[in-house]
Amino acid sequence: MPKRKSSIVVKVCSLAEDETAAAFQNERQILKKLPEHPNIVRMVEFYENAFKAYIVLERAGDITLEKFVK
Repeated sequence: MPKRKSSIVVKVCSLAEDETAAAFQNERQILKKLPEHPNIVRMVEFYENAFKAYIVLERAGDITLEKFVK
């Protein structure tokens, strides 16, 4: 896989809340299965410790969601 020069976004989830932690794990599993595509933000890395989980995502460009939907 070629290296991409891009910035990242880190999503953080507290593992203290079971429902939220389960949804976060589900998101991780879905992101792992997605094919590489220019219109899909890819997961760069996942990390978990005893208290929190982190999903590192490729940043989706320099446009805000508000500007995108207008």
